[in-house]
Amino acid sequence: MELAVACLLLAALTPCAVLAQNRPFPVLPATFIAEVEANILNRGYTVQVTEYYDSTNDRVRFESLRNGSRSVIIDDIQNGIRYRTDLDKQTCQAGNITNTSRLVNATTGVSHLLTVSDFFRFGRAYHDRYVGTKMVRGISCDQYTSNYTSTTPSGFYSSYVMQWYFAIQDNWTMPTGSTPGTAIPVRLELIGVSNFSRPNATARGPPPTGPPPTVPLHHFDHVYEFTNFRAGAVATQALTDPDLFNPPAGIYCTGLPIVKDLPVLPLQFSLSSTASSSSATSTYTSYYAYDFVRGETATFYDFEVFGNFTANGTGYGGRHHFIHNFREGTQYNITDDGCSLETLVSVANTPGSQDISLINGHAGLKSTNSLWQFTSDHNFTYQGHRTVLGVKAEVWVVIRTDGAFGGPANQTTLWEYYF
Repeated sequence: MELAVACLLLAALTPCAVLAQNRPFPVLPATFIAEVEANILNRGYTVQVTEYYDSTNDRVRFESLRNGSRSVIIDDIQNGIRYRTDLDKQTCQAGNITNTSRLVNATTGVSHLLTVSDFFRFGRAYHDRYVGTKMVRGISCDQYTSNYTSTTPSGFYSSYVMQWYFAIQDNWTMPTGSTPGTAIPVRLELIGVSNFSRPNATARGPPPTGPPPTVPLHHFDHVYEFTNFRAGAVATQALTDPDLFNPPAGIYCTGLPIVKDLPVLPLQFSLSSTASSSSATSTYTSYYAYDFVRGETATFYDFEVFGNFTANGTGYGGRHHFIHNFREGTQYNITDDGCSLETLVSVANTPGSQDISLINGHAGLKSTNSLWQFTSDHNFTYQGHRTVLGVKAEVWVVIRTDGAFGGPANQTTLWEYYF
């Protein structure tokens, strides 16, 4: 009774904790980019994390740097795939995302990425209580606290206190700008106990109360510093980097749960191509015609080499215009010095002859898939989508050690095909 009277008397001058419970909760964005310094006090290390969180399109990317090691986790909720990439070892492991993932909300029967409020476990639904204001890293913040205790069917037990600190609404601007009316998290403190084993754990405060677990507990004490929070910035970043939520190019992802047949290439096409190496750059255009009905085939190549290029002991340079006539079995090689006529059999292993297939001493025209060595006997695997030359493409990759396209034998090479 005395407390109530005191609050009434002081209400006009000083907000009481009782009245502060009605303070509106900060509005969290649907998407954000954040740089987070995760300090794991009980184990004595720091992890630098960059988060790209897009609940609008059900996707999230976490980049982390710990003890000099760089890794990336991408969750594609719509397709149910998680990619784990070790950037230092150049390895990638893909797998299914289940509805039990801590990032997935499947209550409607359709999997979606958690809202930011659910991801942060913050808001009225989590019984957060307003504590008051506090200076954090020189920023005036609103402080909220909540207690949480959970026991999962698998036996995982945790009980902890969360302390959230948000810059006072519209009172602080981040380096890249801020969105009016949107909360800016500054710090999260997490203190508690768990039966998920971690060695050498200590605590800076008493653990929350809760039902006794059946296995020994360890204490954990984490402080997460949000150093650059950008609300709604994911869409802009994705325009700059369209492969932000795709697995990285040049790294083979094993375990991808999607299986797709190789596309069948057309029987007629023309193309321009540039091939680069440490010793030369070659450009060529080609037209490839294959007519099963009339039994006629012909190919035409323009092949130009800049630098010094050697294949099978023969050096090549300058401009070459090849015409392959498979009905006659001849090649016309037109250069600045003139024109030479050779049999297709005799040039089968020289540059510009990748369309020739030798069978029992006879020169035949390869199928289009064989021409580009894009056949199922090479064990291609589907890798999902990436962007190349500004075009969204599907990607198949293969690892080879057989000296493909004139490369050295017994040297591992990764071949990526974009369609």
